[in-house]
Amino acid sequence: GCLFWCACLTWLLRLSVTGAHWSVIAPAWLVLSFYCALYTGLFAFVLATAFRLTVRLGPTARGLLMVVLIPTVWTGLEVVRAAGPWGFPWNPLGVSQYRNLAIIQVAEWGGVYAVSFVLAMLNAALGLTALRFVAVVRRQPRARFQAELMLALLVVALCWNFGIRRGRAEVGQVAVAPSMRVAAVQPNVEQTLKWTDAHELDIYRRLARRTELAMMGRPTLVVWPETAVPRALPDDEDVMRFVASCCATGSWLLVGAMEETVLPERAYYNSSFLFDGAGRPQGTYRKQHLVPFGEYVPLDRQWPWLSRFAPLGVSCGTGATSTVFRLPAVELAVPGGGEAAKSRPVRDVLFGVLICFEDVFPRLARDAVRAGSQLLVNQTNDAWFDGSHAAVQHMSHAVFRAVENRVPIVRCANTGVTCFIAPSGEIDPPTRQAVAARQWAATECRMAWVPIRGASRPATLYTRLGDWALGRPCALLTLILFLLAIAAQRRDNRRRLSQGSRDEGQGPRQH
Repeated sequence: GCLFWCACLTWLLRLSVTGAHWSVIAPAWLVLSFYCALYTGLFAFVLATAFRLTVRLGPTARGLLMVVLIPTVWTGLEVVRAAGPWGFPWNPLGVSQYRNLAIIQVAEWGGVYAVSFVLAMLNAALGLTALRFVAVVRRQPRARFQAELMLALLVVALCWNFGIRRGRAEVGQVAVAPSMRVAAVQPNVEQTLKWTDAHELDIYRRLARRTELAMMGRPTLVVWPETAVPRALPDDEDVMRFVASCCATGSWLLVGAMEETVLPERAYYNSSFLFDGAGRPQGTYRKQHLVPFGEYVPLDRQWPWLSRFAPLGVSCGTGATSTVFRLPAVELAVPGGGEAAKSRPVRDVLFGVLICFEDVFPRLARDAVRAGSQLLVNQTNDAWFDGSHAAVQHMSHAVFRAVENRVPIVRCANTGVTCFIAPSGEIDPPTRQAVAARQWAATECRMAWVPIRGASRPATLYTRLGDWALGRPCALLTLILFLLAIAAQRRDNRRRLSQGSRDEGQGPRQH
């Protein structure tokens, strides 16, 4: 576990260049890696106890039990790791399959944890089969039918078949769905220059030039990334005039910026502002899940003096709810020809926003969709880790938010992967090529038609039930197994102590 997480989180070391001294970042990297590795240790502890307690079962019964128990414990611990205000749901096992469109379609049933469950089940079956093969080679038991392997292969085959059919159906529905033209602007501002007065004018020039380029395609919505402007909104008149000038062609503009409020007390929020075609603000979303030690210092409410150690000198405030932005009376385009294409339906378009790493939390995306969002927009700034593999790791999580809720996702990054993700989880081809060549930093502006389905579309099982569809039951069962494992361990310890006491009382034997 430590080896995996230390390698997986090496991008944290980039903060020693962009955010803090290495003497702080290196210990933080090791501590976080060790914390995540504890779940690997818990997994091993529970499963080792389960293997020991089931030794008297028949080989077939034991194999079938373990091939279900192993993925249950693994998935349950992933859910526990993601829980709470300090949860860290980074890189669950299922995310490794973000490019495997056939297998990830089961995420609409149980989220990314359903994919983790299937992968863990297959690997458990292969591991149990390997152990059985070693035992046969050693001529211990005779060879038998591998029921656990057949069960795992059956589950994978069923999920694969469902994924192929469901993926094709989604592609077909998207091909005929009314669409809205969306542009995403990527300014590529280095993090070390982002908040310096000397480069403020250059940031405005980049935003203006690339927004002007985007406006040439006459999009309905233009998206800027997280904290795109170097000053706080909405009271800075210079920034408000600049934003209004960028809306001159009539397109709506979604701006990521710091928000400063004075009443009832001075507070700062990492926010997203929607401006209409005339440059008037029409709504605000405040980030709900903040980055610990980045946007706030834990326990600063109990000890306010801790907030002075936050990078901004003060902890940011937390948003209370998901905001659903409304684009009124949008004229949508219908692919193909015929009467349907001539009619160009007009309807309100509702969308929600996820700021920074909020897209790795399934609950936040689900809340936005349940509130009525037909589209999700992720505004992020991966310049903190520029030059590392964090950008691709981050983007891969957004694929599952699209599949879980069957909504398209627009990602707009300051630096990182700016892309468009279909409800099937398919990433647009230009982004796939840029990721393969590691050239996503060359992007300046991206534009695409985004499918907008009607409000009558049925919600997925995961949108309705969330983690109760699979993840939380696995977590509850894992907790029970953990308590049973502790009880079994204590019982064995008492038995060994009792046996040792009896042996000492008998003394040396005469031969």
